[in-house]
Amino acid sequence: MTTQFVLRLCLPATALLALIPAGAQSTTPAHTAPAQTAPAPAPGVASAVGAITLPVTVMDEKGNPVKGLTAADLKLTDNNEAQTIQSFSPAAPGPVAIGIVAQTSSGLRAELGDERLSSVHFVDHTLPGTQDQFFVIDYAGEVDLLADPTSTASKLHDAINQLGSPQYGSQNGGDSSDLGAGETHHSAMGGTLYDAIYLAATEELKKLPGEHVIVVFGDGIDRDSKETMSDAIEAAQSAHAAIFAIYFKSEEEVQRNPNENNRHGGMGGNFPGGGSGGGYPGGGGQRRGGENPQEQPHADGRQNLIHMCDATGGYMVDGKRDKADEAYNKLADLLKNQYSLSFVPTKAAQDSDFQRITLTTEKKGVYPKVQEGYTPQQQ
Repeated sequence: MTTQFVLRLCLPATALLALIPAGAQSTTPAHTAPAQTAPAPAPGVASAVGAITLPVTVMDEKGNPVKGLTAADLKLTDNNEAQTIQSFSPAAPGPVAIGIVAQTSSGLRAELGDERLSSVHFVDHTLPGTQDQFFVIDYAGEVDLLADPTSTASKLHDAINQLGSPQYGSQNGGDSSDLGAGETHHSAMGGTLYDAIYLAATEELKKLPGEHVIVVFGDGIDRDSKETMSDAIEAAQSAHAAIFAIYFKSEEEVQRNPNENNRHGGMGGNFPGGGSGGGYPGGGGQRRGGENPQEQPHADGRQNLIHMCDATGGYMVDGKRDKADEAYNKLADLLKNQYSLSFVPTKAAQDSDFQRITLTTEKKGVYPKVQEGYTPQQQ
């Protein structure tokens, strides 16, 4: 099965920079890497002696980063076999490739302005002084690549400002006060989420050096994807890409549950144990038997995002109306304070087509998160 991007050309948005509040940018970048510092090894790549290196995100019950952890605080298993942690330390500065994957269907039209502006702030907070690259994807009825991987802030600003804007060529317009052409109240929810993640991983991140991160901004509901949730997770794991997400309820969900806080009143809580056109090349991938490309594993988009984040070592944050900056800042803080873990799998653990990893600690209220699995050929 081949899933395609629709490639759109970005037009300038010169007025956007004037809209950015001066105080919105942090004086502390999310990643600091002096130019003379050699890039850190790409996560998940085995050395000559078979060592596997993975990024680890550790947070407390409120989703804040936990510092000062050591290898002695952790227990690692690979296919249920206890493993010896060779090294565990704060991650060294190095290039990070980040894909912003933003939903622009009309069910989130009330969030679109905040989605754009907060994404610009996230880029400006993260990019300076680093070797990082960003790319921008929007999705609704199809997947649009708005910006190829780049470290040029102005190109990213232009692309982000075009999220959901039909006047710039995107087919995923979300600015209308009414439902888009052909949209029903059901189709206004969600979009081709799994296709967007799959293509971000297989067509963009796999060819880039350094750590890989996908930031999803949406309601977590998939509709009309050619790929399944399992395909999206497997693609992210293969690219060693951690999925981080900012969850917003669609307007349809809010109307059906008017007594619920639209943003769950928290900052996440997804801890271990919880839960076409354009001819863009690539796609495909082996689909496992019995899966339907149209199926929705969970009707609750929030649980979908939690599951994908957990499986890839990322984290989900609940967004709040007009306060997406807070969610982005939470994710940036977690990324800035990651650890790097290395181990050499035992022979018993290696004898499998799929390696399932668990990382735990007995420290109360501390939650380490790492990619849950890999296949030996990925290494």
